[in-house]
Amino acid sequence: MLTDPGAQNRDGRILFVDDDQRILDGIRRRLRGSFDIETAVGPERGLEAMAGDEQFAIVVADMNMPGMTGAQFLSIVRDRHPKSVRMMLTGNADVDTATAAVNDGNVFRYMTKPVTSEELRRSLDAGFEHRRVIDAMQRAEVAEQASLAKSQFLATVSHELRTPLTVIQSSAELLEQFGDEEPAEVRAEFLATISKYSCSLEGMIDQLLFVAELDASEGLSTATGSFELIAVLEQTIRDFAPEDANAHPATLVGPQSPVACRGDAVAMQRAITAILSNAYRYSPSDQPVRIEVAHSGETATVAIIDRGPGIPEAIADRVFEPFVQCSNVLVDKPPGLGLGLTIAQRILSAHGGTIACQEEPAGGTRVVFTLPLAQSHRVES
Repeated sequence: MLTDPGAQNRDGRILFVDDDQRILDGIRRRLRGSFDIETAVGPERGLEAMAGDEQFAIVVADMNMPGMTGAQFLSIVRDRHPKSVRMMLTGNADVDTATAAVNDGNVFRYMTKPVTSEELRRSLDAGFEHRRVIDAMQRAEVAEQASLAKSQFLATVSHELRTPLTVIQSSAELLEQFGDEEPAEVRAEFLATISKYSCSLEGMIDQLLFVAELDASEGLSTATGSFELIAVLEQTIRDFAPEDANAHPATLVGPQSPVACRGDAVAMQRAITAILSNAYRYSPSDQPVRIEVAHSGETATVAIIDRGPGIPEAIADRVFEPFVQCSNVLVDKPPGLGLGLTIAQRILSAHGGTIACQEEPAGGTRVVFTLPLAQSHRVES
């Protein structure tokens, strides 16, 4: 029994587009049993065949078709389905036609009619090989980008974790050297430093584990419950411990009546804590962070406002990316990983909400997030 030596390398479907049904029927007969073929009469039907998620490994088009040339058709295919290998089959063997095919349609191979069955098979097999090469290059590029991202991640994490560890280690060594002869207030100061940076280190590890958990589970489950937003905000303010012990508690301004939102109260408290921590990190201790709450229609809106230096323009569009931090971090405060706003965004997104950073006219930053109201709490806007 004769076997087709190239059959094992033909992974994918082929679309032939021509304005002559007889030519398409002939191609289908000649290649029957060797290739998975679909045909379309004219460019419009060809585009219809490729609509949606339909993918073809190879697309072959005639050059001269009414309403749209093959080069124009393949140019559209290139834009919509760049991974499809494009070929031209035409009876015009002039230079202008070939140039248009290459420049406009960005074709892989140009075949002139009449084309023999053997030449057609060789061209299609070359197209499949070209597709495999492209796929391999893309996989290699993705792997290289993943490797680079991993290296950057490890470099960032090791750098940020090393700083509090160094402070803790240095403070502990000094305490050991001092012994019992050093005044109690000096020893207490070093112990407070160790405690402060230990908490910072614990917080960073907790953030890393939480983000890893989100990545592993591909999202956060918020169930179908609801929570009272004002109560969650008040509880978060009570539980929140600013790095600066002299900082004023956040002030809350909002409706006196309950504001019920869809989602999980524990997850939202974590998101709000992350935003508050970021606000207090850069806000002067004598300028309290302000929280404003409003609701209308189907949405609750919360604004958390600080009086810090604001977000540098260079990173304004990237503040929700992991490990992005302001370059003017205050030296008297423990370092961070730049994951707080990333975590807040992911939690809010899982709740169907949004989050954005805005420059506050009076100075500072306004972080605004929205949440969908519970069905029972929605009102006409």
